Amino acid sequence: MHKGEVEIDVFSGRPNPRWKLSSSEAVELQTRIKALRQTASSPSIPALGFRGFVVRLGACSAVVFSKRVIVTCGRSQSVFVDTEGIQELLSRQAGGHGFGRLLHSQF
Repeated sequence: MHKGEVEIDVFSGRPNPRWKLSSSEAVELQTRIKALRQTASSPSIPALGFRGFVVRLGACSAVVFSKRVIVTCGRSQSVFVDTEGIQELLSRQAGGHGFGRLLHSQF
């Protein structure tokens, strides 16, 4: 089973909103991530407000922010250009869970 979880990294000092992925959503994300091309440039993540999506799929995790996907598996980390619309997909899912307004907030 390929279930996972998405967290919106937006709050400091209180729990971030999160939701569970269905098996089909997790498979779709894994497929999109595998199709990405690697890059050397990482995004600058702000200290306050929306700092990206944290996706947990099995033993690996990914931070999706500013059209980049930073994948960490064990001690290995790779940065990819989001050519597969992963950030837009997660933004739509966040909106569907009632978290859309948090993606543009500054605290």
